[in-house]
Amino acid sequence: MTVREVLFTTLLLFATTGLAAIGDGDKFDFLPVPGEFCNSASDQMQRDLFKHYPDDEGIINLYANYLGLCQLVHDGSITEQAASVLWLEQRNSLIEKRKK
Repeated sequence: MTVREVLFTTLLLFATTGLAAIGDGDKFDFLPVPGEFCNSASDQMQRDLFKHYPDDEGIINLYANYLGLCQLVHDGSITEQAASVLWLEQRNSLIEKRKK
């Protein structure tokens, strides 16, 4: 197993054991499934979260990050796995801030 795979697996495990929801007691869970980060289902989930919290700066930043990362994936600049790891880092940071 490469270092990247170990890091991704660790982050994925860490994210699944933390809070699944972001903000105001909602029940949205947007943990990306490996190989399915930038697809129509995850795009719709991100749009739904953004529509549900259109004035939430954290959600706006998370959605913008998702859109930018997926554009980089579609352009071939980064892998989908790398994009999902970067997005998870931002998501987990937002969750941690909201725990306090």
